[in-house]
Amino acid sequence: MRRRHRFSFVKFIFGVMLFVLISSHFISTAAEAHSRYNIVDAHLHYLDFTQETDGLEKLVLEMDKAGISRAVLFGMPMVKQWDEHAPNMPVYYLSNDSRSYYYSATDYIMMAHLERQPDDIKDRFYPFICGINPNDKYAAKYIKQLLDTYPGQFYGIGELMSRHDDLTALTYGEPPRANHPAMLEIYDLAAEYNLPVMVHHNVAGYFSDEPIYLEEMQQALAHNRNTNFIWPHVGISRRIEIPNLIEITREMLTENDNLYYDISWIVFEEYILKDLEGWAELISEFPERFMVGSDIVGHWGRYAEEVTKFYLLLDLLDDETAQKVSGKNIVSLVENGVEKRQELQPSFIETRTETETISSTAQSNTGNSNNGAVMQEESNSDTLIIIAVIFSTATALIALIISVIFNRKQNMEIRNKLSEIHAYLDDYTHGKIDK
Repeated sequence: MRRRHRFSFVKFIFGVMLFVLISSHFISTAAEAHSRYNIVDAHLHYLDFTQETDGLEKLVLEMDKAGISRAVLFGMPMVKQWDEHAPNMPVYYLSNDSRSYYYSATDYIMMAHLERQPDDIKDRFYPFICGINPNDKYAAKYIKQLLDTYPGQFYGIGELMSRHDDLTALTYGEPPRANHPAMLEIYDLAAEYNLPVMVHHNVAGYFSDEPIYLEEMQQALAHNRNTNFIWPHVGISRRIEIPNLIEITREMLTENDNLYYDISWIVFEEYILKDLEGWAELISEFPERFMVGSDIVGHWGRYAEEVTKFYLLLDLLDDETAQKVSGKNIVSLVENGVEKRQELQPSFIETRTETETISSTAQSNTGNSNNGAVMQEESNSDTLIIIAVIFSTATALIALIISVIFNRKQNMEIRNKLSEIHAYLDDYTHGKIDK
């Protein structure tokens, strides 16, 4: 009887060891797949249309889950008004037909939240200024005030709203446009400080197959060639139906060296997903001019799915291009003007020495330009493996106790199960089962 128990125990331990090894392999493979792109989110709203947010702590947790090392972060330049006739509080600009209005406090709210965070959280974000009225010729002055108030802490301007379907139609004032005189002054200021400008500008109107607003963006790009533009969503929004968007995008990139596109929000579902090969070909022609973004607005419940959906596109690109689109392009763009801003803002260097420098932050948080994300994923993988080992060991001890206490018939059943497990593992090891 003792020999049988000893033999059963040895076989069981052998099976557990194989199980741990195979589990470790699967866990490591899953972690590797999860982190195969060093994502830097190029488009993330910290606040929603009522200036509410789930907060930075939860955001960082969701970023880690989604494999995102850093993010371009901005507030929401409009607020949805709650009219007395509206029975429910609106939470989105399409919640009802109430008007919206421009809201400059959004930048201060975001920066106040960031300043309360430890350096390891603050240094994962590139804050942008967005809280201005794009039709107000004072707008450039207000942006300059913010740059002076927070020296060295902003890395871009945007998302500025122009021709944004229902949103700008419901907002008080004249419809904003990319070539408005107030916007042109913003572009000049951005060039002076070497800050990229993100402008949402629909290329067409509702259900239109003509890019009637394209010329406005062309004039904005031509106004100051030293201004780098990020055009979100490849110039589309809801109910924008442009059949030749790929051709328009190719032509715009060819004619404008200061133009970059982010492929966030519904452009993926409405256009890219319907022609993955065509868009992959276009991106491969201009590998340094595209970037991915989530366009999540203040609440992080869908964060992971809004980022990992791009894997379908990234998988069609060569490794170098995929790494550029997933993170390197946006990092290069926002960090490009650091020396220029140091000259214009004397307190810039002092501000940055209180935290990590941009270059060391990039090395610690993003992919090839940031090894910290890889270390984070490796640490997560190691943790999962340790948990698997502890679980397997505990299972083995419980099984051993059961095998000693239970009667012979029950022991026979256990041995039969172990034999089945052993046979499965043996088939797996010899390639009889797909790995």
